[in-house]
Amino acid sequence: SKLVNDATALKHFYERMIQENAMETVVQSVVEVVKNSDWSSELERELEDMRLSVSENFVLRVLKELRGKGLPLKALSFFKWVGESLGYEHTSVTYNGMLRILCKGEVVTEFWSMVKEMKDAGYEIDIDTYVKVMREFQKSMMVKDAVELYEHMMDSPFKPLEKECSLLLRAIAYARDPDLDLMLRVVKKYEDAGYCLLKNDYDGIHRCLTSVGKFDEAEKIIETMRNAGYEPDNITYSQLIF
Repeated sequence: SKLVNDATALKHFYERMIQENAMETVVQSVVEVVKNSDWSSELERELEDMRLSVSENFVLRVLKELRGKGLPLKALSFFKWVGESLGYEHTSVTYNGMLRILCKGEVVTEFWSMVKEMKDAGYEIDIDTYVKVMREFQKSMMVKDAVELYEHMMDSPFKPLEKECSLLLRAIAYARDPDLDLMLRVVKKYEDAGYCLLKNDYDGIHRCLTSVGKFDEAEKIIETMRNAGYEPDNITYSQLIF
């Protein structure tokens, strides 16, 4: 109908769709090979025979599929293989994608190794990854790892929102055995970054102290809170009564 712009747009859309479908087929083939075998030189040869065209999007798709199948170590092996054997240079995006897979308790050692490798390569954890990983750490009651991640991010260009301090203090307080050292580390990192404690932060510290029976220290925090201009309220006293 001589709609030139629409015809061009449709052609480009169709070409992209064909490329996406072709990539998806290769992704599924790779995932099937990796999923059904232990990582070995034979598996690597099988992947090499596929003559893969590796891109950022391709790596992310494979990692996402392996994550969905609950195979974090195989995802890590694939991540390392494309870098070492295919010469692919990982980006901030692929590193962050890998971290989201390694935030489970059984592979948390690999998570921290990847954080170091990423930093050595000149890349930082982005805020979206931080939020997702922190949520997983807190859900799994991995409080120490949550605090270490918070400290890492507070030293990076991508600092968490101020409210993260009180949320983390709450997570520490609700742990089975609240660790006051972790509480002090969070508060110190927060204040070193130039922030002032807010009412929610004081309540978090107060909750940590009362949770372990440190009532004298909790009373001092209430006094400090008053001096900072925040009056204790039903939240503060309810925690003490509980």
